[in-house]
Amino acid sequence: MDTPSPNAETPRRGVLFAITPFAVLAAVIMYLFFDQRGWTTTDAVFEAVLVLICVCLVLTLVSTRTFWWAPRIVAFIIFAAYLGYLVYELFLSGKPFAVPASRGSANPINAILGFCAIGIPCLLYALSGSTVGQIAGKADAEVTSKDLHYLQIAVAARRICLTISFLVVAAGVIKTFVS
Repeated sequence: MDTPSPNAETPRRGVLFAITPFAVLAAVIMYLFFDQRGWTTTDAVFEAVLVLICVCLVLTLVSTRTFWWAPRIVAFIIFAAYLGYLVYELFLSGKPFAVPASRGSANPINAILGFCAIGIPCLLYALSGSTVGQIAGKADAEVTSKDLHYLQIAVAARRICLTISFLVVAAGVIKTFVS
């Protein structure tokens, strides 16, 4: 009998089949680039993280039940990347906290949006196997206060992301009408 995966949410195989080859190709290209240019410590760490992501994606493709921990590692790496982006933009970049000139530019508002929309759900998935926390898949009688706390974090992150997105769009519309 198949044992269920400890993850309440498992990645879709079609998405994995679409992403994994590109991740492997990116790791190979970056390896060749660094090898041609000459390796630095930062390059080696970056390549090691890329290889770890590729290995985890391939293992997840092989079996989501056996390698249930592999997508959690990928989710934690994504969380760590967004946390680093947030810390850099808020404290180290020296950029003003204002409406960005371009929606795609690196700035504090986009860092907050990315962290709330992607970083926090990735952390929740890394810790519990679900983007809403351990409450996913449980009956009402099994829900604990910790589960409800996870859910509150997920809901708050989504609300913050939507609020900031609304404010950025509203500021852009107002700026368009004023100019």
